[in-house]
Amino acid sequence: MSDFHIKNGTLVSYTGTDTTVQIPAGVKAIGERCFMELPVERVILPEGLKSIGNAAFMNCKQLTAVKLPKSVDYLGKCVFQNCTALQEVQLSAVAHISYKSFCHCRSLKSIILPKGVVSIGVQAFWACLSLEWISFPATLRSIDDRAFDSCRIEELTLPEGFKRLGEAVFYGCSKLRRVTIPDSTEDLGAETFDMCWNLDPEQIKVPAREKGTSIFTDCGFVPAGYCQRCAAKMTVNGPNYECPRCKAWFNIKYFTEPHGRFAEAAAAGNTGFLNISGEMLTGATVEGKVFTVPDCVTKLGERCLTGKPYETVIISTGVTEIGYRALAECRNLKTIVFPPGLETVCGEAFAGTPWLQERQAENPLVIVSGIVVDGSKCSGKVVIPDGVKAVAEMAFRGNTAITSVYVPDSVKQMGSEIFAGCENLQSVSVPAEVSGQLSGDMVEVRKRTGEE
Repeated sequence: MSDFHIKNGTLVSYTGTDTTVQIPAGVKAIGERCFMELPVERVILPEGLKSIGNAAFMNCKQLTAVKLPKSVDYLGKCVFQNCTALQEVQLSAVAHISYKSFCHCRSLKSIILPKGVVSIGVQAFWACLSLEWISFPATLRSIDDRAFDSCRIEELTLPEGFKRLGEAVFYGCSKLRRVTIPDSTEDLGAETFDMCWNLDPEQIKVPAREKGTSIFTDCGFVPAGYCQRCAAKMTVNGPNYECPRCKAWFNIKYFTEPHGRFAEAAAAGNTGFLNISGEMLTGATVEGKVFTVPDCVTKLGERCLTGKPYETVIISTGVTEIGYRALAECRNLKTIVFPPGLETVCGEAFAGTPWLQERQAENPLVIVSGIVVDGSKCSGKVVIPDGVKAVAEMAFRGNTAITSVYVPDSVKQMGSEIFAGCENLQSVSVPAEVSGQLSGDMVEVRKRTGEE
């Protein structure tokens, strides 16, 4: 009996055990999930093949190389997602690189997109942690949200005729230094280069825009007075920075937080920090090694102290919530004084700080005020201790060393994307009454019954 189940020219399934598989001539399509999670190392695709269905090779973690015949004109979603050993890809001229096509292919170092590729889908190359170089064709016109999130590319050159960049496309590409975006580009999404710490403002060329959101948020050069819309050097005009290129302006005093709330903050008489309805937005203007959160603050806002030089942060007793990346990338931060009534800690609040590294060395499961804030260094079977009340969003994100997680009945709240990218996580056991978004990509979450 053949190992290949073929129906009307479509390879529906493969039941063999060979690590090298040659697909028979005459096959026109590979069906959805056909090889999903099989231990194949090499697949030889026949000429005449037209399409590869959704998740066809998803989780094939021994697959090292792929060469698509020129006849292939369609790739489904998640086709090679989590092919963690994949090092070499030769693509055909498919018009669209679909959603998560190569997501988590962490061994992929370079790729050439051939002429004919018009668009790249959402998270297509997300978390390709070794991807250093990519060649874009002259036919490319759009790249969707987070397509290259957390890659390691150093240089970006988009072709003339390119039209649209989605949001956070190159988020966290910390090696990126040089950027060239043609004047034909009509739409630049928000936070396109968020967390690209090594960008060189002298090697950035982007279209001038009189409207639009910030694309260079949280880049290391922004406080030096470069425009967040087009990266041009700004000039000082009274209390404001003004961009001579795209006509954007930013209040100098609150330059690091240009979210349209300056007037309200200034009218409230705030000095040294921005505070709207109890939410602290930035402490950028406070000098010194120690920062004390003012007593009027009840929430540390998203990224409010990201990248600041403080060695000690004292959080006032009224604060109940610490926002997303609120203290992230504070490279000198070793001491944090937490308030007694802390209820919520959002994702990556302390990422990239010496404080977190010291806590991880003491115990890879980092718990603050009864909240699991980080488990990225845990391994094997993880048992969260009884008494913990919550698990922060993204707490275990990207941890490939954990295999199972037990969450005790004391936990009542779990954030989003807790287990996203935990490729080897097989099971998560949670209380029946827990609330929140309980799973990340491809993680099975089981709620216990009252008898367990």
